Amino acid sequence: MARRKGRRSRSKPRYEVVGVAWYSEIEWAKLKRLAADPEILEDTYEEWCRVYENAVKTIEGEGTRCIRVELRIDEVARWC
Repeated sequence: MARRKGRRSRSKPRYEVVGVAWYSEIEWAKLKRLAADPEILEDTYEEWCRVYENAVKTIEGEGTRCIRVELRIDEVARWC
């Protein structure tokens, strides 16, 4: 039997993927020192990690896959 046009095959469901910035503790401290608005960052690295993990869980719970992208502040500062 011929397949109808417009029907999707039974392949794996599609999902979106996003890159989410990650900082090591040393890089996070550099970010906090160099940021134009450091007051909007969490007070400690540990607190930032909790906020990060909660955000990733929320995003992934909505069906989007998160990829951790480790940033180096010196490289970001040169690029900016």
